[in-house]
Amino acid sequence: MKKLYFLLFAICISMLSCQKSPKTGFDVIEIMKAKYNNTFYKHFTFAQHVNKYQNDSVIGKEIWYEAYSFPNKLILKFDGFDTGNGAIFRNDSIYLFKDSLLVTGYKRLHDLIVLGLDIYELPTEEIYSKIKELGYDLNKMCSATINGRPMYCIGVTEEQEKANKFYIDKEFLYFVKNTKYQKEDINETVFSNYQTIDGKLVATKILFYKNGQLIMDEEYFDIKFPENLDLSIFEPSNFVNAIW
Repeated sequence: MKKLYFLLFAICISMLSCQKSPKTGFDVIEIMKAKYNNTFYKHFTFAQHVNKYQNDSVIGKEIWYEAYSFPNKLILKFDGFDTGNGAIFRNDSIYLFKDSLLVTGYKRLHDLIVLGLDIYELPTEEIYSKIKELGYDLNKMCSATINGRPMYCIGVTEEQEKANKFYIDKEFLYFVKNTKYQKEDINETVFSNYQTIDGKLVATKILFYKNGQLIMDEEYFDIKFPENLDLSIFEPSNFVNAIW
């Protein structure tokens, strides 16, 4: 009788596992949110070495300083806090600064903020809407492999399909890569060299490709996860004075 009970129990568990196997991008987002369950970091600050490339040669080196706060807030200061150059992303818009002056501001959803950060904590319907607006089809999904690691490839039913897609690591459920088709160009971003810092998994190297050529990479350092951030640093009117 005990053997029969355990056999039935094993079958039930197996059936439940099969039922929970994701079939669409919607399903993958659900398991991502369930895995981290309101534990994903809300604030994130770091510095980065930025290398810019042309024809496989480094043509420029800079150091940028960045701060992120959930939801949908990111500030970048280029080559130091005092240059007056940088950008702010907030409320699905971007504001660009040069020599301490606001040059322009316009609506822009940031793929990497949505897919790499906000995706874990934003309400489900809101994240679905943003991802759709970015041009990914959450109804489509297939399996893929990057550097030997199994991935969910979302946005296509076959990886070779020429459509916008993004990749989520099947084990750790973090963002790894996206591919976007924009007019005649193919733009790709890769999150790599994930490390656990203060108990948080974070990509410490980001690579940007255009039409298969590396155009920029970022290597993070001085990574911190503060309990709180002064949200005034994300106000465009306060860009000049913003420091963290």
